[in-house]
Amino acid sequence: MARNIPFLKLIKQLESSGGKNVNHRKMQSGVHEGDTAIGHYGLMPKTVQEIVKRSSNKSDLDNMILNAQSHQVKGILDENPHKYEQYAEQLSDKLLDKTKGDPALAATGWLYGHNMSTERMKQKLEKDKDYNRRIEDTIKQEALYSPVPEKEEFIDTLVEEPKPQDVRFSRIKRKLTAGQP
Repeated sequence: MARNIPFLKLIKQLESSGGKNVNHRKMQSGVHEGDTAIGHYGLMPKTVQEIVKRSSNKSDLDNMILNAQSHQVKGILDENPHKYEQYAEQLSDKLLDKTKGDPALAATGWLYGHNMSTERMKQKLEKDKDYNRRIEDTIKQEALYSPVPEKEEFIDTLVEEPKPQDVRFSRIKRKLTAGQP
């Protein structure tokens, strides 16, 4: 779950301006034609049903969602926000695993379709310069993914250089701990 937090913040910002714009437009074509995205993550009803379908342990509520019409899924999730969050986490896990943790590629899969190949996600991201810029800007503005210090920097902060007068003491200490006189 910890790796999902910055990614889901990114998706929330991209899909609904951080939860401010949750009145999504109705899809006019494609597999989601006639459907409207749900909530601050913009989950599509059929995507939610697919997540449920692939789940091994289904609750009664999961089965209700699985058997609902697309237009009924939103109402069920509005009444059960914990399930909405659960499905968003499951989808983010899938995408982050598939893209080896690349938030830009995973966000592209979220927007264009989580079942597409990573190669296709890369092509979509390269082609959609505006979406690519929005992802990069959001990551920077929200400080979602802090750079990890390089290995040398990390080691340097943990290992203090010995002072000249400490060299003799450290040699004696090593001999004592090694059991030598």
